[in-house]
Amino acid sequence: MLIRILASLLLYLLFATTPSTSLAMHVVLDPGHGGRDTGATQGKIAESEITLKIANIVAKQLLNDSRFTVSLTRKDDSYISLEERATIANKKGDLFLSIHVNSSTDSRVHGQEIYFQNQLPPNQESLFLASRENQNVKIDRYVPKATSPALANKKLNADVRSIIEDLERNHRFKLSGLLAEKLYYSWQDDSQQKSNAIRQAPFFVVSNVDKPSVLIEVGYLTNAREAKKLMSPDHQEQIADNIYRAILSFKESLDKPTNKSLN
Repeated sequence: MLIRILASLLLYLLFATTPSTSLAMHVVLDPGHGGRDTGATQGKIAESEITLKIANIVAKQLLNDSRFTVSLTRKDDSYISLEERATIANKKGDLFLSIHVNSSTDSRVHGQEIYFQNQLPPNQESLFLASRENQNVKIDRYVPKATSPALANKKLNADVRSIIEDLERNHRFKLSGLLAEKLYYSWQDDSQQKSNAIRQAPFFVVSNVDKPSVLIEVGYLTNAREAKKLMSPDHQEQIADNIYRAILSFKESLDKPTNKSLN
C-alpha cells in the first residue's frame, strides 16, 4: 500500500513541481549586485552595470515572446539584498536566473561558468566563489518559500512529508541541472567553449529559491580581452541572446509530451 502511495506521489510531483507549460513561463532575472554593492570592478567597469544591461536585454527578448512573462529583481542601480532576491523569485517565478560577472587573481582565466545548487560537495574554487557572493547574507534571515500542493495537507504523516520534500528537492535539482546544460550549449563561440563549465556551489540565491534556479558568470573582468568584450554592446546582445535561447530550449524540453508507451 505504501509503495502505491509513494508511486502516486512521485507521478503527481513530476507535474506539481514542474513549471507550467500551458501558461506563459514566468522568468525572474536577477542582475547581480547593484547600488553600494558594485561587485567585481576593473578600472571604471563595474559588474553591477554589466549585469543590469544584459538582464534588461534578456527581459526585452522574453517580453516579445508570448510564451514568457518576466520580472527583474532590480531595474536600476539599486541595492537589493540576496534575501530579497530569493523572496521575489519564490513569490513570482517559475524559473530563476542570476546573472554575474567573475573575477580572479589570475588574469589569464576567462570563459563562462554556470552554477546550480550543490548536491555533491563543492570543489575549493566553487566554495570560495560562493562564499564571496554570500558574504552579505544575514545568517538568521528567513526566506519564505511557497508550499507545494502536495505539502498543503497539514495532516500528512511526518515520514510521508519528508519523502515528498525529498522528491520535490531532487526534481528541482534535475530541472536546474537541465537549465544549466541549456546555458552551457547556448554559447556558440567555439574558441571559448573549452573554458566554459557547469558546476555546483552553495550560492545563497540558488539554494533558497524553490524553483529551478541557476547562477551564470558571463565572463571575467580580470581578463583584459574579456573585460573589453563585456563592455561592448554587441557582445552584451550576444550574451543576452545566448541566455534567451537557453531559456527557450529549456521550456521546449518541458513542453515535449511524455511518451507513456514502452514500445
